Amino acid sequence: MAIGIIIFIIAFFGCCGAIKDNYCMLVTFSTLLILVFILQLAAGIAGYALRSQTVDFLSSELEQSMNHYNTSNGTQITKMWDTVQPEFKCCGVHNATDWVTELHTANDTVPVTCCSHIYGTIGMAECTSESENLFHTGCLDAFGDYVRSHALTIGGVGIGFAVVQLLGIVFACHLSRQFRMNYANM
Repeated sequence: MAIGIIIFIIAFFGCCGAIKDNYCMLVTFSTLLILVFILQLAAGIAGYALRSQTVDFLSSELEQSMNHYNTSNGTQITKMWDTVQPEFKCCGVHNATDWVTELHTANDTVPVTCCSHIYGTIGMAECTSESENLFHTGCLDAFGDYVRSHALTIGGVGIGFAVVQLLGIVFACHLSRQFRMNYANM
């Protein structure tokens, strides 16, 4: 919500400045666009530089979230795990034994979403760490593989947004310069 409000304010300065031929508003708009661009660039660089700590942080958070699986206050966490595991064909953070350790269940039972639903298993009651159709890959590795396989697309989209922002900055600066020159000629 806060980001939406900030974007609205920045867009307001740009639109009003262009419509009213207001040099000050266009300079403010250009400055805010430059500031947003620098912040996004810094976030991208920091994200790349801290990627190893990000993996450790994500691993820790996922492990902690397992404590709240199938609890009364962990509804969203349960939905998250039950969506991620079949989607990425993974089980647990590192492997299925994470669930066995965390849930302390009899028969090494793991969430049913850790098993692929092959013919005849729709509606199966349980999945164990010994099931034939168990996903053996941990979700942290599966998600990492997904990001690595889509890194070029993610980078391309980021560069595309950066180019659009830079064009916006250049056009806003050019327009404000035109307004200033028109005021000087009056």
